[in-house]
Amino acid sequence: MKILLVNPPYQTITSNYGVGHQVPLGLLMVGGPLIDAGHEVRLQDAECRRLGLREIGDEVRRWRPDVVMTGHAGSTPAHPTCIRMLGAIKASSPAVVTVYGGVYPTYHAGRILADERAVDVIVRGEGEATTLELVGALESGGHTSKGHLRQVAGLAFRDGEEVVVTGDRPPIVSVHPFFSRAAGIQVALALQFRSVRLGIASQDAGDRLDPTMSELRGLNGRIPSAIVLF
Repeated sequence: MKILLVNPPYQTITSNYGVGHQVPLGLLMVGGPLIDAGHEVRLQDAECRRLGLREIGDEVRRWRPDVVMTGHAGSTPAHPTCIRMLGAIKASSPAVVTVYGGVYPTYHAGRILADERAVDVIVRGEGEATTLELVGALESGGHTSKGHLRQVAGLAFRDGEEVVVTGDRPPIVSVHPFFSRAAGIQVALALQFRSVRLGIASQDAGDRLDPTMSELRGLNGRIPSAIVLF
């Protein structure tokens, strides 16, 4: 399947006036296993490229992905931006399946799905393993019939007017394998990101980075030569 990961165009004081642009490491850690599974994955960094909603929608329409996934480490303040962006994407590409993850949608999945028709699926909790199973289910059974999605732990979605919340997924013991896969993606547009000073992931992932914390700290001050940026 063709999967577009979108870092939303949420501008932060930290990035613009502090440490510089922060690599969306969480999205990369989701994308790595998808690439390993044979899917075609791109990352659109709308924050760094300062893309407007129309530009994001145009790029989605040109590439025609099957699935668009988004989320942000600053999940609560970035939520309105994510919803506006997903609305613009759905308006220009109504057939695309939109997937939204992060801390805020994890705790407010029911309300978001009830209020926001632009959101098709919410990944609750850690997304590295859940998104891989979700995409596999979408590939085999599509999005119209929802029975197969009920078998994937860690999701919330609409089935008609019913909001379905599947069982919780157990915490990942170590994210090291997912980080390793993310680091195996080729660099694109590397010269554009010379100001990158650190990679950022949601706090729940950071709490479990014991084997890789030194690797993450190593991102500070340099561009990791194996992280992909589109």
